[in-house]
Amino acid sequence: MRILVVEDDIFSQKFMIKLMSAYGTAEVASDGKVAVEKATEAIRTKTPYDLITLDIMLPEMDGQMALIEIRKAEEKLGMPKGKTTKIIMTTALDDSINVFNSYRHACDGYVTKPINRIQLQDVLSKANVI
Repeated sequence: MRILVVEDDIFSQKFMIKLMSAYGTAEVASDGKVAVEKATEAIRTKTPYDLITLDIMLPEMDGQMALIEIRKAEEKLGMPKGKTTKIIMTTALDDSINVFNSYRHACDGYVTKPINRIQLQDVLSKANVI
């Protein structure tokens, strides 16, 4: 499975890469703008990510906006609705507004930090990632 971990904090990046290594190979983007660029290029070259874990609080472009832009790129570049990248929001923000907005913009799951392996596995399973 191709995975993009989007985290600005180096410790969170390493932690998520370690967790995700059980499911595939992970790359890192440290801000939302880079995440959108990487995801768009992957779609364009017909090698889309299978999964993106996306923090909300990011520099350059926050995770909510990155989610919107990635979904726009998928639509614009012709990805079929049932074949889009699974996007799991991974954030310390547990307020109802962020949860609602994430699902409204078509995330596939939402997990709050601190994340543990069992919690992540449950969210991935419910989102039909694993």
